[in-house]
Amino acid sequence: MPSIKQNNRLSQWVSSNADALGVCFICAISLYTGLDFLSDRFSWGVFQERDISRVAHFLLGNGLSHLGPELNSGGFLPGPGLTLIFTPFVFFLKSPQAIHFLIQLSFIFSIILSFLLTRHYFNRTIAYISTIMLISVDFFISLAYTGLHHSLIVFFMLLILYVFHLHTQTKNNIYAFLMGCLMGLGLQV
Repeated sequence: MPSIKQNNRLSQWVSSNADALGVCFICAISLYTGLDFLSDRFSWGVFQERDISRVAHFLLGNGLSHLGPELNSGGFLPGPGLTLIFTPFVFFLKSPQAIHFLIQLSFIFSIILSFLLTRHYFNRTIAYISTIMLISVDFFISLAYTGLHHSLIVFFMLLILYVFHLHTQTKNNIYAFLMGCLMGLGLQV
């Protein structure tokens, strides 16, 4: 039977790591709904075919097939930054669903970044409420099954805000430089 001292240590550890445990639980729920590779609900559309063909073209040594973001009558086509972000995942996982995996990772990191920013600027309760609301948004749920690159845009916006937060806290100019690099890469996504 555990002693009172052991129970006290456990309760202290849980209270000191409550935020990490709560965010991990929320991220696990998001992964459960998002990483459904074998489901018949996962759809693969023309945009994913375009992205995987650009990655395959680059991996076969033919270089980048486009040099900047494209805007045509059909809509916005992302720049080569998206191809360069997708390439390592496709190379190591050897599957077009690697793009879907990367998009799910960007959702998870978006959830973590939004929790950290909300907790710092508001409080813990609002951070949990906003995080739960974030994973229940139709945008996140529907894109979990289509694999579009829009989640990377959300991730880069939150990452830029977080780096700006670090810059205002530390007054270190390396964060300003990093923020500029992220803005440039964000334009290519």
